[in-house]
Amino acid sequence: MDRFPHLALSKTYNVDQQMPDSAGTATAYLCGVKANYGTLGLSAAARRSQCSTAKGNEVKSVLHRARAAGKSVGIVTTTRVQHASPGANYAHVADRDWYSDAQLPASASTEGCKDIAYQLVHNTDINVILGGGRQYMLPKETQDPEYPTVTGDRTDKTNLINEWLKNKTNAHYVWNKAELNAVDERNTDYLMGLFEPKDNSGRIDHGHHDSEAKHALYEAVEFDRAIARAAELTSELDTLTVVTADHSHVFTFGGNSPRGNPVMGLSSKSGTDKKPFTTTLYGNGPGYIANKTRPDLNYTITNVAIFAKGPMSHLFHSVQEQSYIAHAMAFAACIEPYSDCYLQPIPEPDPDHAAFNQLSVCAMLLSLLTFFIHFL
Repeated sequence: MDRFPHLALSKTYNVDQQMPDSAGTATAYLCGVKANYGTLGLSAAARRSQCSTAKGNEVKSVLHRARAAGKSVGIVTTTRVQHASPGANYAHVADRDWYSDAQLPASASTEGCKDIAYQLVHNTDINVILGGGRQYMLPKETQDPEYPTVTGDRTDKTNLINEWLKNKTNAHYVWNKAELNAVDERNTDYLMGLFEPKDNSGRIDHGHHDSEAKHALYEAVEFDRAIARAAELTSELDTLTVVTADHSHVFTFGGNSPRGNPVMGLSSKSGTDKKPFTTTLYGNGPGYIANKTRPDLNYTITNVAIFAKGPMSHLFHSVQEQSYIAHAMAFAACIEPYSDCYLQPIPEPDPDHAAFNQLSVCAMLLSLLTFFIHFL
């Protein structure tokens, strides 16, 4: 990512809270509207956990608008596909924790609100869905195909995987690597792959929550490798790649250590008690020494980076509201509300890459000090 030519900063606060969460921030960078803490795909007129406030306050994501414009769209993540970060692509829900109908309060069900997994299948016609979250798609009576002691989560007895396969041509569902490798892309218009009952990984954010810096940093390296692989599979001539975070963490580096000191090591300077301290530090959470610690850490309001390359990547500059990201991507792709635009003809791409007759937008989005929506 350090080689991306365009760099900007994103202001991540939610409308109602200084310290944001992944739902409100995902709504901003995917839908172009600042939102309230814990709400997903809704404007700030909605209130968390209040189902009745959702109706009429739905906001559409760039992915949804791209599909409506006739483009193929997909979500690839190592979190559960119902997680807040990918969920803002398709869901409109007053509480990010309503993964399946089992989490819906009785009042929300009575008022007609639908869970996130249900909306994944019924809201947006997504071509490719790859990630975790298998259990939220299956009834409680259904045994997981990989883990005998795990069952589905749904109480409505609905198999959403079967629902998704209905009325689709050339659609395939896979749950392991062998099945994924066997898919013939030439005869596939739709692909759903759910590889774990919950999360595959997605542990940059979760690693920091547990003050496990090494875990989080290793996952950040894997994310960087995924971005490099995506670059190999696309052409910069016709693909806008955007890499950002939904929020930062209370994770920092301190001390006066010399160059080359191990990142996970100790500072060369000791305190007044002559005891060393770690180079990496957490501002709160289980790794923070105080009279009483939090069970996990929380986020910060520090601006996060936006890296961009490809057509229209110059739009990413300076310090921007997080909601600007979605508008820039929509403008670059000439989709609603910027469909009345003209794109310059794209030069013929490298023959090793597939040629496209329209600008394609490849948005790789995450959360955390560095990033979050992980790739497989």
